[in-house]
Amino acid sequence: VVTLRQDGKVPAIDLSQDGLRIATAGDDQVLRLWQTRDGRQIWATEQLGSPLKTLDVDPQDRLIAASDVRGAVHVHAMEDGAKKFTLKGHAHPVPVVRFLNAGARLLTAGARSGASNKGRATVWSLTDQSEQLTLNRPHVITAADVNAAGTLLATVEEGDANGHIVRLWSLPGLQPQGQVGDHSEKIRHVRIAPDGNSLVTASSDGTARVFRLTGERITNIRVGLPVRFATFSSDGEQVLTCSVGKGGSAQLWRVNDATEVLHFQGQRNPMWGSLNSMGDWAATSARDGTTCIWPTDPVAIAKRLPIQNTNSADSAPLPKNPR
Repeated sequence: VVTLRQDGKVPAIDLSQDGLRIATAGDDQVLRLWQTRDGRQIWATEQLGSPLKTLDVDPQDRLIAASDVRGAVHVHAMEDGAKKFTLKGHAHPVPVVRFLNAGARLLTAGARSGASNKGRATVWSLTDQSEQLTLNRPHVITAADVNAAGTLLATVEEGDANGHIVRLWSLPGLQPQGQVGDHSEKIRHVRIAPDGNSLVTASSDGTARVFRLTGERITNIRVGLPVRFATFSSDGEQVLTCSVGKGGSAQLWRVNDATEVLHFQGQRNPMWGSLNSMGDWAATSARDGTTCIWPTDPVAIAKRLPIQNTNSADSAPLPKNPR
């Protein structure tokens, strides 16, 4: 329904909770906020010094956190884009930025500052920008997430079993809680379900898989191409995936039977996705500088479209059995 365009690739996006706005990270070093209904740009920051890597909008729609490829995390006000502060504790790209505890704290994960081949996950207090919890790991953390209650951390490490598993940790204790995963190739993304009872993994082996936290696999979604991104709908009943390669696309799937619900056509090799809290809109971003906003119920959207009266002399009748 709307296509946004900006210079360079769009490595990450996130819809606001109300679905009325969308933030986009830019390869051109710029963070932007847009209206979803008409594609109007609300604001754009100045260049932040490095290409952006990922971002997250806090659950209260007050702040946006965006990381860059040099290890900095920039926190901006959602209202006007004003910069609040910058967090530094990582080296090289920071692939994980996630708000927790209703936006009071922020999870960042990636390479450890001063040791680019080792990993670190940090929980920051946004009140005083202090490090509240730090998990140091022997390998770079490439993907991570935290549950809505802020009690469980999931991490994927570059050199840990070739990046095929997800490790679980308690918060705030950071005690090991087991591991999940049975992929044959690297896990590219992990997201914990809204109810906190399961998680979804996106893998280069061409599948997205849903697991219980005990390790039992619930669903194997066969996408057929390397899956870069996967996330749950707010009710946990559907999963949005973005796949790359020739024919790469975005798709919406049912969790209970791995059935494809929607195949979003028209955007090649989407890099990232987002679903609004109401579940009526999906958004995907791509290397070509586009961000597309899609209805998750196209029939409902079509029914709301104004239909012109076709009873004019120059209007051809519709076929009885259109195909």
